[in-house]
Amino acid sequence: MTNTVEFFYDYASPFSYLADSQLPAIVAKHGAKIDYGPAILGVLIVESGNQPPPTVPAKLAYMNADMRRWARLKKNCDEALARGAFGLPTFFVNGEMFFGNDRVDFVGEALAR
Repeated sequence: MTNTVEFFYDYASPFSYLADSQLPAIVAKHGAKIDYGPAILGVLIVESGNQPPPTVPAKLAYMNADMRRWARLKKNCDEALARGAFGLPTFFVNGEMFFGNDRVDFVGEALAR
């Protein structure tokens, strides 16, 4: 059976980009595959109760309006939230959650099990 890394990401987060710059090589090393789940970082921050670094009311209002424009990505946000995600990048390997681009090595270790 091929292991799969479920990778929830938003490139608005530079850390999602950094994680994705490393993930394909780690996954290939373990003969696994990546299931990409684009999501909206702002949705996860707001709906998980996390606080974004800049808490500017006008920016939050704009972000909420913008999220409605991107409602098709909300499905991925809902799935990630239901599985315990609170930020991005978030990875799942065999149901185990890993958060942050600095956890990509742990994703590799989980794939090796």
